[in-house]
Amino acid sequence: MTPAAPRVSSVRLVWSPDFHCEPDYLETSAESHFGKDGSAWSHVSEADKLRVESEFGSIWNACLAYSSQDAERLTKFRSDEWWFQGCYAVAEVLYESSPGCFRLDELRSAGLWGIESDSSSDYLRSVESDELADLSSHLKRFGIHASVDELAALVTR
Repeated sequence: MTPAAPRVSSVRLVWSPDFHCEPDYLETSAESHFGKDGSAWSHVSEADKLRVESEFGSIWNACLAYSSQDAERLTKFRSDEWWFQGCYAVAEVLYESSPGCFRLDELRSAGLWGIESDSSSDYLRSVESDELADLSSHLKRFGIHASVDELAALVTR
């Protein structure tokens, strides 16, 4: 008798703190935003530079404001108002290990880490969708064909 084909019995989306990520990109000064002779702005279009100058009065004033915003965000990170996290999807797979005996194993997506906890809900949902797509692809390598929509229908939180 041919064993039953493996199937996904449930899917979990897991959000977990990412303790390895640090917001060192926020440790900037107005000088680093500006660059030597404004060189940090060389990639910015003239239209965008004009918009920034109109809003802040000058590129330098914008750099002062940006470094102040960075310092405020870093303070909020250090006071646990936001943190980094990761997301991955886990499929519980049921398969017949021997005639009449079944086993449950888990397969998971690769995951995405370094996500700011206060990201928009739209972005967080797109991460979850991407993880389900990665999980679907991973499951195919094991002969289990489940579309993203099929996996999404099995999600428990």
